[in-house]
Amino acid sequence: MPAYFFNIECVIVQGDQRSYTVGPWVSTTGAPVDVSTWDVYFKAESIKTTDTIVIAPAAVIFKDSGSGTVDTFEIPMSESQTNIDPGYYRQEIAVDRGGVVNTIAKGTLTIVERLTEV
Repeated sequence: MPAYFFNIECVIVQGDQRSYTVGPWVSTTGAPVDVSTWDVYFKAESIKTTDTIVIAPAAVIFKDSGSGTVDTFEIPMSESQTNIDPGYYRQEIAVDRGGVVNTIAKGTLTIVERLTEV
């Protein structure tokens, strides 16, 4: 575990709050996998500027999807973290399970310019 890699593509309006929910995680037999001890890392970096979004493991929220096991995690991004230059960002999610590190997702994050004033 984890046994799969997936592609994540997302569009966020500059300055909006957003989160990724990943899971529920299940074993090959269909049993829920407890992810509460995993360290989850997220990073998105601009392909043109030095702007980045980094989510540390301490910010990740672990949840029970209803299985009775903590089998899901959420990666939150605040308004201030997404209030960066519009454009294309490479993004990646990796997990560390007791020293075993796996990249579980890669893709593109697109930040589009906010047009309305709130």
